[in-house]
Amino acid sequence: MTQAPTPTADTVRRLVGSLLGGSTRPDVRPVAAGTGPATWWVGDRHVLRLAPDRDAAVRQRRELRLRELVRPYLPVAVPTSVAHGEWAPGLTYTLDAKVPGGSGEDHDVSALGEADLAALLTAVREVPVRQAETLGVPRSAPRSLEA
Repeated sequence: MTQAPTPTADTVRRLVGSLLGGSTRPDVRPVAAGTGPATWWVGDRHVLRLAPDRDAAVRQRRELRLRELVRPYLPVAVPTSVAHGEWAPGLTYTLDAKVPGGSGEDHDVSALGEADLAALLTAVREVPVRQAETLGVPRSAPRSLEA
């Protein structure tokens, strides 16, 4: 297996520039510091997520399909992919429109945030199991939230 390239700000700028067009160089910065940043802020309107390996690419493809499946059942905003594809051979990306709010890592979750999360989980439960299975979501017995 070959080593995946490490994304740099220049790599991200070129990719985002080709996706969004325009003659300006987009403002990009990693969401979190680390050895191989996989999530980047793109200006104040987008988030770019790069799959660092093939397993992550499979999960990312499934996530995009799952988002579209659950969106009609959700009373809260979920990210919408503006563009997606491969940023390196076999490695996927998704450029998402940023949803309002901030990262749970940066902010305490408010009562409103807890209510949104409860609504999200309730809505996900409404998705027909057979539709979720076609996306590769494994079937498992329900678990008790209390446990």
